Amino acid sequence: MHARAHGGAVAEYLNQRGFETGSNTRQEDWLFENLLGDKFAGRELHSDWAKKLRLVFRLGVIAAIEHMNCVLGQYALDNKRWDEAGVDPVLLDLLRWHGAEEIEHRGVAFDLYRHLGGSYPSRYYLSLIAMPVIFGLWAHGAAHLMKQGERFKVKRPSGFRPWIRQE
Repeated sequence: MHARAHGGAVAEYLNQRGFETGSNTRQEDWLFENLLGDKFAGRELHSDWAKKLRLVFRLGVIAAIEHMNCVLGQYALDNKRWDEAGVDPVLLDLLRWHGAEEIEHRGVAFDLYRHLGGSYPSRYYLSLIAMPVIFGLWAHGAAHLMKQGERFKVKRPSGFRPWIRQE
């Protein structure tokens, strides 16, 4: 729900400025509904043991994602180069607010994960699953948006090859 609330606001802002976001959002929704949805592989779980195991798995993945978001949130708060580069102040305020918000709730999923029995070893393997997937989604989404902008579309950005460089 949290991701959808943010995604809706971002999509509205970008769509008003002529950027298409639906194809990327549909991919993310599919992944999150299948990986983190209430059902496992489209099937309802019946035993309490399986339901709890699934819940701990889901919370561990979310905790890993929230950890990444917290690190990026701190980066957004500390980064002064964006101001120097002349980034739109309204968008920059929104980005920094979002960064602060991610830092503020970074422990919610992790605390519940630990309370329900999530262990440090499983936390690490869940991070090994979640972090590359989320980073890939972010890189793909950024490339998708950059392809639509005048400044970068000639570079044909892609999530599968390096495209970020200093100008």
